[in-house]
Amino acid sequence: MEGLSLQDWKRLIQIIRRRSCILILGPNIAVTPGSVEEVSFTECLVKSIVDQIGEEGVSEVRNLCHAAQRYVQHPPFSRPDLEDLVCAFHQPFQQETTPLHLAIAQIPFTLCVNATFDRFLLNAFRAVGKHPVYDYYHFRSLEHRSPLSQIDPAFLRDPQRPVVYNLYGSCEDATSLVMSENDLLEFLVKVVRREPPLPDFVRARFSDRDVSFLFLGFGFRHWYMRILLHVLQAHSHQNPSLAMEDARFFSHPERDELVVFFEREHRILFRHEGWSDFAVELLKRYKETENLLQTEKLRQQDEPPPPPPGAPAVFLCHCSRDKARVEDLGKDLRARGINIWLDRQNLQGGDDWERLIPSVIKTQVDYVLVVQSEAMATLKESYFHAEIKAALERQKNFAEGVRFLIPAQLQTGCLLNELKHLQSVDLSQPDAVLKLAQTILEDWSRSDGRRRNP
Repeated sequence: MEGLSLQDWKRLIQIIRRRSCILILGPNIAVTPGSVEEVSFTECLVKSIVDQIGEEGVSEVRNLCHAAQRYVQHPPFSRPDLEDLVCAFHQPFQQETTPLHLAIAQIPFTLCVNATFDRFLLNAFRAVGKHPVYDYYHFRSLEHRSPLSQIDPAFLRDPQRPVVYNLYGSCEDATSLVMSENDLLEFLVKVVRREPPLPDFVRARFSDRDVSFLFLGFGFRHWYMRILLHVLQAHSHQNPSLAMEDARFFSHPERDELVVFFEREHRILFRHEGWSDFAVELLKRYKETENLLQTEKLRQQDEPPPPPPGAPAVFLCHCSRDKARVEDLGKDLRARGINIWLDRQNLQGGDDWERLIPSVIKTQVDYVLVVQSEAMATLKESYFHAEIKAALERQKNFAEGVRFLIPAQLQTGCLLNELKHLQSVDLSQPDAVLKLAQTILEDWSRSDGRRRNP
């Protein structure tokens, strides 16, 4: 049984962020609210049905359609009796939800299709402050008026107003419930014939080739799912869909054939993961992705605009212990229209440091700013000494009075002996960075026509 890979998670988060993921909830994912043993809500419903039948062997039935079929075929029970039983079972939970549904509700799905009769997801959306639009398919009525047909489709793509669509009916009208095997066959015929048709919004979303599906416990081991997916046009999409199934699917004797069919025909990838754990992990990963993207967006907003074309380039020579302060200095200079060459930002992986840095100083920059500090003054051996020597060597090629090497101090009094003959800028003084930038730009404007060494 294969769990989700990093690529699966990445792809899923991407399609959710693009608002291109349709969520389809199967009948087995929900646990009964308040249950200590976390018993499946659908299995509890099945048990309540088979307990009414009381036949030998029927207690082993776990499938709702089969249990409902046995019920309506068992005298004296009838379809109305089954409707009453199912609605009475759901009544105490009309305002309830589950942790799984609460996790899902915080993720920006815009269309969620329910293969159950419960209202857990609807209630979860409301609990997290969203305003869901609710509708259901009524396979026995041409008179049912879908609220979706009266709302602008653009409005229905808002994750704050997600659509919750109960595919198999609703307890609001018990005659709409698809319960028995006979109901299921009639339901499939009605959907195929479009008598009545599914809402235009639902059909359009299902047939959108850019859409992917996330199936949670949908029950792909059942034969009728092949027909249903074909009817709903949930196939031949550009991107793969993801189906989370339980151990019963992966131990099914025809699992290999099912996987081949759905993966090839519908591009559905099957993975095994606990549904509650999956929902919590999906929410966690989605939030982490959003936080990273938001942080990057804020960082980009804080970044100053790039210097204008032809702006001078300044190499920042510094001690590695002062990296953070020098990076801040570089941002300030860049914000004032000066290009910065800083090893951490400009060196690429695999670059030959010892060969590249002297070449940069000699041919690619217009100034070298030596950022002196107490840390720099104490180091007798470090690569910045080679950078300073390269800058002093190039300084000899300039005419008298033309600036190239500019000493600066992070703290007052930390001057290197080899630079004491040059005037140094004390960066600890007020407006020192502004004055430094003005000095560089004014010198650059006076040196109009100067070119870097070929």
